[in-house]
Amino acid sequence: MSSRITFVVAHDAYLKGARNIARTVQERCHIRWLTTSPLLVDEQISLLDMDSSEGIELLADSDQIFVGLGGRDLNRLIRQLRTDTGSCAEIIGFFPGILHLQILESLATRLLCDRVLLNSPRDFELYRRLAEATLGYNNGVLLGAPWITTEEVISEPDIDWLFVEQSVVPQSLAERTQLAEKLYQLAATTPQQAFVVALRARKGQASSHQPEHCIEELCHSVCGSLPNLHFAVDDIDRLLVRTSVVATISSSVAFTSLARGQSTLFVDDFGIQRLYGNDLFVDSGCMQSIGYSGSLHPSEQWRNQYVLSMNVDAVAGLITDGSRLQEHKENAIPRVSYKNIALMKVITAYLISHGFWRWPEVGKMISSIKNINQHIYHS
Repeated sequence: MSSRITFVVAHDAYLKGARNIARTVQERCHIRWLTTSPLLVDEQISLLDMDSSEGIELLADSDQIFVGLGGRDLNRLIRQLRTDTGSCAEIIGFFPGILHLQILESLATRLLCDRVLLNSPRDFELYRRLAEATLGYNNGVLLGAPWITTEEVISEPDIDWLFVEQSVVPQSLAERTQLAEKLYQLAATTPQQAFVVALRARKGQASSHQPEHCIEELCHSVCGSLPNLHFAVDDIDRLLVRTSVVATISSSVAFTSLARGQSTLFVDDFGIQRLYGNDLFVDSGCMQSIGYSGSLHPSEQWRNQYVLSMNVDAVAGLITDGSRLQEHKENAIPRVSYKNIALMKVITAYLISHGFWRWPEVGKMISSIKNINQHIYHS
């Protein structure tokens, strides 16, 4: 009996990871696609209305549900499935990108999943300690980053330098204008090279990640145009395989280029800011100014902790025969404890390692666990 698997995704980043997971198991599973975003609805993906009982009942006959939702909607879905429909479907949570800002909170919101897929050894180890301290067991699985694709880079790339735009990094008009000027100046000083800026979306284009100040618009209005500077809205993997150097401030796209062994640059022209997420890359060996032209040598120690391609064998091991799953799966929601010595040890170790100024992150994690306890068990 083939497993009935449903993927539920909130936006395109979750969808990319879900599709990579699905490709490895589609031959032996019946797969259904649902989304909470009208922007993603097409012939294959149906809209899930979480306010409708009919919508939730669509999920009830699944054997396994891969859930790509934010913490609030994820835990709401868990409660609806377990208490409203009595479904025994195995709920598997995953992440759409790099875990960094509010990482403790992000991990805590997945605790009620039956299994949680982790992107890297660093993420897995932190989640393991958090889960064992709050649940009493580890439901984490070291999968690798599901958004990393494994296509090989072409032997003679036709893009010399690719910059990956982010919708809110940097965010202000002044800094995004400065970024546009730097990109223009870089292309102008090396006219023999081809430069491409991968845009999140063009101005006015419907997108879940529409930037307020588009780099293309700013560059054309402030600087003008150049024959060797192009702006593209295209599948990012199609651009990556054609590229020699990949540059960004903190986009998770860089993890794909690093995994493929491409030259990757984390630009530091706007400083090292936790708000921008680029403090994660200080020890990567790949952080330089936007005009840097030297060799980049990633730190093996850093890379081994943070960058891991999706393990296809691990994906195969996730898929459980439908009949065996229903036979052994209990319709229960695990209890989450946060008033215990084990969790205090995890918190203390985290603050010692990362700095006591990150105490607000711990507070948000505790708030998330309190919300889970309140809304799952007492509402």
